[in-house]
Amino acid sequence: MHLTLSHLPLDLQDNILYNKLNIIADKGVELMIAANYSTVRDNLKQYCDQVSDCGETVIVTRKNEKNVVIISLEQWNALERAARNAEYLSSLDRAFEQLRSGRGTQHELIEEPLDE
Repeated sequence: MHLTLSHLPLDLQDNILYNKLNIIADKGVELMIAANYSTVRDNLKQYCDQVSDCGETVIVTRKNEKNVVIISLEQWNALERAARNAEYLSSLDRAFEQLRSGRGTQHELIEEPLDE
């Protein structure tokens, strides 16, 4: 089931639309839903459905700028994968830089027989 704003209560629809209009997005950047903690708490199921069914990102605003973000598990996994890939590529860059600067060491290849 694909949820749209029309599936949500009117006050929640207004809140989502208002917050989407107040978030400036550059070309190619998705808009996010921003709502205060009380609104999300009172409508948690609807916000979770928007996140999981529609791919929305929800920013939960809280006192003292202790905001949190709700994203789907799929989005979380993609972020984790991207972070691991970036870390791996960074370590390769460091290794190649060490080789270029002469800090590498040459070793003989050790070949072990395959157990058959």
